[in-house]
Amino acid sequence: MKCIVERILIKDPMGMRNDPEVAAFIARISEALGSDGRIVLRLSGIPCENRVLVSGESEELCQRHVDALKGMLAEKGYLCSGEE
Repeated sequence: MKCIVERILIKDPMGMRNDPEVAAFIARISEALGSDGRIVLRLSGIPCENRVLVSGESEELCQRHVDALKGMLAEKGYLCSGEE
């Protein structure tokens, strides 16, 4: 099992948390990781200071899911400048 923890700069954590499209996207990642993997998004009380943890079969798989999440958040306008 491999694990990646990466900082994600989110400018509107509360808006993102209440977005059903984001929730569905994270649920799809969780399903794809299966029972042995997981995704955890830790939202901080400080804007732009959040972390995502993805564990799965390989580092490449974990990084692919982190990148997919960041891409989706960028498309929806949730990432801070410089993260897109």
